[in-house]
Amino acid sequence: EGFLTQSHRALLSKYNFQLKQARIKRATFLANLPSKIEAGKKILREKTSKNDHVLIFANSINSAKAMTPFTYHSKMKKSEKDQILTTFSEGKIHQLSCVNALNEGTNIEGADTALILQVNSNDLVLIQRIGRILRLKENKTLAKIFIICAKNTIDEEWILKVTQNLNVVRENK
Repeated sequence: EGFLTQSHRALLSKYNFQLKQARIKRATFLANLPSKIEAGKKILREKTSKNDHVLIFANSINSAKAMTPFTYHSKMKKSEKDQILTTFSEGKIHQLSCVNALNEGTNIEGADTALILQVNSNDLVLIQRIGRILRLKENKTLAKIFIICAKNTIDEEWILKVTQNLNVVRENK
């Protein structure tokens, strides 16, 4: 940077800001694709059973509510959050949708399936979400994880990279 003039540094700063804004717009566009909700609902119908305990990670409260009436999010009172987690852990409901509130720091009993609708190119967030499902439990022999991303996008490339060393069944639809 020492060889750049003041005007070059200003231009570079402006370019970096525009690039960051473009990335945010791309991520928002991909996260809000209506086809992700449709694909998620299809997976819930066709790939899960009423015995599965599914955690759904959505990109917004509205998307979470579109997936199931049982949601956990930052706008809820603590008592509501505690009640919905207890109801899910006791098996009284089998699908619980959230945004980021359950990524870390909360013990979620009974979850054996994840449906991830939001991909944000953050390895740690994905690992935390998958970790919610991989926790050991008596009589638990299988964890199912579904990650929905748009074809031919940087998100798809990232998911392929992150999951390359896992025993993964990929479906291209």
